[in-house]
Amino acid sequence: MDIRKVFVLKRKKPEGASSDSDDSVGDLARPSTSKEPNLVPDSSINDCNENDIGKFIGQASMLSTEMKKELLENTWSPSATYDFAEDAKHLKRKFNYSWLETYSPWLAYSRHQKGAFCKYCTLFPPNPNSFRGVLGSFIIRPFCKFKDIHEHCKKHMETHFRKMALEAAKSFLGSVPVDLQLNKYSRGIIEENRKIITSIISCITFCGSHDLALRGKHYGEGILEDLYKLRIDAGDLVLKKHIEHGKKNASYRSIAIQNEIIAICGDVIKADIVKKVKEAEAYSVLADETADISGTEQLSIGLRYSDEEANEVQEMFVAFVELKGLDAKSIAYCIDEFLTKEDLNPADKCVGFGFDGCSTMSGKDGGVQAILCKKYTKALFFHCSSHKLNLVINDLNILLEIRNTMGTIKDIINFFRESVLRRKLVPNIARLCETRWSEKHKTIRVFKENFPVILEALENLSREGNSATRKNAFQLLAAAFKISFILCITLIAKYSALLEPVVNALQSIALDVVKASQHVKRILQLLKSHRDNPERVTDEIIKDATVVAEKVSLEEDITSMPRIVGKQRHRSNHPAENP
Repeated sequence: MDIRKVFVLKRKKPEGASSDSDDSVGDLARPSTSKEPNLVPDSSINDCNENDIGKFIGQASMLSTEMKKELLENTWSPSATYDFAEDAKHLKRKFNYSWLETYSPWLAYSRHQKGAFCKYCTLFPPNPNSFRGVLGSFIIRPFCKFKDIHEHCKKHMETHFRKMALEAAKSFLGSVPVDLQLNKYSRGIIEENRKIITSIISCITFCGSHDLALRGKHYGEGILEDLYKLRIDAGDLVLKKHIEHGKKNASYRSIAIQNEIIAICGDVIKADIVKKVKEAEAYSVLADETADISGTEQLSIGLRYSDEEANEVQEMFVAFVELKGLDAKSIAYCIDEFLTKEDLNPADKCVGFGFDGCSTMSGKDGGVQAILCKKYTKALFFHCSSHKLNLVINDLNILLEIRNTMGTIKDIINFFRESVLRRKLVPNIARLCETRWSEKHKTIRVFKENFPVILEALENLSREGNSATRKNAFQLLAAAFKISFILCITLIAKYSALLEPVVNALQSIALDVVKASQHVKRILQLLKSHRDNPERVTDEIIKDATVVAEKVSLEEDITSMPRIVGKQRHRSNHPAENP
C-alpha cells in the first residue's frame, strides 16, 4: 500500500463529475510533429463520424498535428434534425441542439459517447502534476446531466484549466509546423496559377471561336495581348498582378504555351465529337487536301454522323493531318491511321467517303477511295456534289465572251478593293473566290445589281486621280461599257441566281439526300424548260440587258448584227441572220 494515499484529502464530488476521478489526462499539448502516427478509431464505432470528439478521449498526446488541427477546425457536429432522444434512452432528459449554438465554439456533442465535451480541454487537457483537483465531465468523460447543463457550462468556462486549454488551442493554430505551412503555401500557389491560366485560356479560346489571329507582326503585339489588357481594365486583378510582377520565366504567354493550349483545346473538342460519333449507328468521312500559308500540305478530315440527342445529322471538322506524300497510298494511310487511332471502328461503322473529283482521290482503281473502300467494304464513295456542280459551271469558260466577262468582273472588283478611297465609291463587293462557290454567286448578284454605280465610279476615276488610277479606270470602263459585256453579265447573273440556292443547300450541314435530290430535280426541270423555249428565254435576257443599257446610257443598239466574215476564227458567234 502506498502510504501517501493516507494523507490525501477526500473531497466531495461535484455534480456531473466522473466517479473515475483517477483517470490520467495528458499535458497541455504543444503542436506535435507530423511524424507522429494518427490515432486509428476502434472498429466498433466505424458507423460514427471520424471527427467525433468522443473517439479521442484521453489520447491527446497520441494525436498528430494534422489530426488535432482537423478536430479543432472540423469537429463533428450533429444536424438540427438529429435524434438526441435515441441517445438519451437511459437518461431523464435529452440533449438540445440549441446548446451547441449557445456555447459555441467550445462545446461539442459526441455521438459515440452520447454526451457533451469541451473540445479544447479534451485536446489540450491540463497536466495533473501542475493542477490540483478532480477532472471529470467535459474532459475525460461525457457530460450527461443535461438538467443542469447551463450551470455546469458556465462554471467550466470560468475554470483556470479551461482558459489554459483555450490559450493552448489558439497557440497551436498559430504555430502550425513548417511542413503544413509549406503545403498550404503550395496549395495557394496552385490555386493562383489556375486562376491565371484560366484567364489566359479564356482569351485564347475567344480568339479561336471568333477566327481572330492571336499574334501580331512583332512579339508582344496582336489581339491576344490586347485581350489581356482588356481583362485587366475590366478588373482581373490576378492577371494584372501576374503580368506586372510575375516571374518572367513563367509568364505562360510565350508562343509555345499558346500553341500547347490551342492543341489541348483541340484535343478536348475532338474527344467530345469522337465520343458522339462512337455512339452513332454509322458515320461517313469527308476529306480534302490543301496547302496552308506556310506551304505545308494538310489533309482536313471531317465526320458526318447522326446525333441521336439532337435528332439531326451533324457534320463536324475533327482534325488537320500533315501529309508526308501526295500520292493516293499516303493519303489513304493518313485517313486509315486517324480512324484507327481514334478507335472509330471503321470496319463496322464507316459507311461512306466523300472526296473531290481529282484522280488521286476518286480514281476507281488506284485512288484513295478505291484503297479505302476495298478495306472497308461497307463504305461507299461519293464525289462532292458541290464540287461537281462547280466543275460544270467552270466549263462555261470555254466561251470566249463568258471568260472575258468573268475576267473583267474580277479586275473591276480588285481595282476597287485595293484602295480604301476607291472602296468607298461602290458598295462592298466580295472578291470572286475560287473555292467558296456560294460566295462567287453572291458576288455576281451584287455586281449586277450595282453595275450602274460601278460604271459611274469608273468614269469619274478615269478623269481624276493619279495617272495609274486614270489609266486602269479607263481600260476597265472601256471593257465594261459594251453591249456584249452587259449581255454576258445579264446571262451569268440570271443562271447564277438559279444556282445560288442549290449551292447553299448542297453545302448545308443538315441537308439530307431527299432534300438534295428535290433541289437538283427542280433546277433540272427549269433548265430543261429553258432549253425547250430558247427564243422566249433569249428575249427575256435581251429585255433585261436593254434595261441595264438604258440605265447606264449606252446608245449601242442591242439588236444590231455584228460584223460577219466568211470563216469565224476569233468569235464564238454561230452563223445567223439576226443577233
